[in-house]
Amino acid sequence: IPVASFRQLAKDGGFDTYVDVAIAYKHLHQEDTLIEIGAGFGRCIEYYLQQGHRGQITALEQSPSLLDELVRLFDSKIQIVATDIQDYQPAYLADAALWLWSGLLDFPKHEQEALICHISGWLKSNGKLI
Repeated sequence: IPVASFRQLAKDGGFDTYVDVAIAYKHLHQEDTLIEIGAGFGRCIEYYLQQGHRGQITALEQSPSLLDELVRLFDSKIQIVATDIQDYQPAYLADAALWLWSGLLDFPKHEQEALICHISGWLKSNGKLI
């Protein structure tokens, strides 16, 4: 899917105003280490950086066109990892994993619990999955 289509979808859904990201960000701290699952074209990352986020951000994405967009926009600012989340193992434990736009629904019901457990293994003991 072209990046422009994702941008239009965000606009059509009212997400270009960052309303969902702003709500999630209230539960984070500016120094938190974040892993964004399915970072897409970087909508959420753009918001975090606009807010002055100082913690490490790792963006996970598997779509080649979206990866290209993330690299174009944020390559020197964040860590970008081309991966399927089922295979990902972070080099560090994070304060939060963010999975917005209901990515969990992309997986069959019988895989969802195992996937949440897998992601929880990426988090510090007081980490959050948002």
